[in-house]
Amino acid sequence: MAAIWCSKRLDDAQAKLLLDAEAAFAKRFKDQTPAPGGEAAVRKMIEGIRTGRPDYGSMSAGLAEATRQQLPDMQAEISKLGAIQSMTFKGVGPGGADIYLFGFEKGGLEYRIGLGVNGKVEGANFRPATIPATAASLRPLLPQMDSLSAADLTRRPVGSVTVGVIAGKELIWSKSYGDADAEKKIPADADTVYRIGSIRKMFTALMLEQLVDAGKVHLSDPVENTLLLRRG
Repeated sequence: MAAIWCSKRLDDAQAKLLLDAEAAFAKRFKDQTPAPGGEAAVRKMIEGIRTGRPDYGSMSAGLAEATRQQLPDMQAEISKLGAIQSMTFKGVGPGGADIYLFGFEKGGLEYRIGLGVNGKVEGANFRPATIPATAASLRPLLPQMDSLSAADLTRRPVGSVTVGVIAGKELIWSKSYGDADAEKKIPADADTVYRIGSIRKMFTALMLEQLVDAGKVHLSDPVENTLLLRRG
């Protein structure tokens, strides 16, 4: 049995447009850079869904129909998150969609959006996501950290404690409470030396995660594959 496929021949201008779009995507995927207009388009979609008035004219026919059908559920999910507080471009997916992370007042979303050669949104979807803390997002919480630390030391007087908050590789806040030497009334400060105690477990866990990220070990590996156990 033979099958015959008939399709409309593309003219030179249309063919060039498609070839240029394919080349542009290949470069974007290699460099992991967002599509021009992508950020504005995804912000517009979020606001349209939140208000219940999406711009269906900026979408492909299929996406517009799917959005109409799912709008009540999507609106409820986005509205409960509150206002947008941060946006990060995460990368370009293998399918061509740009991936953005949005931080809201009460949660986060990973939003994927794909633009067609005509500038319309061909595909879009979102899912809940955990947004990494940043210096900007943590600074408003520092007064609360200060009061909680002081109150905890009052309830459990252990001598002294030094608290620090790190965002990425930046120490954005540090404060000491209590006396490093109670008899001499020497207050604790950032240079006070403390016993490391059980914090070594945190260092070990962090180093293990770094080895996993580097592909040198896997969390499912037997311990004996990594450690040389001695007996006697």
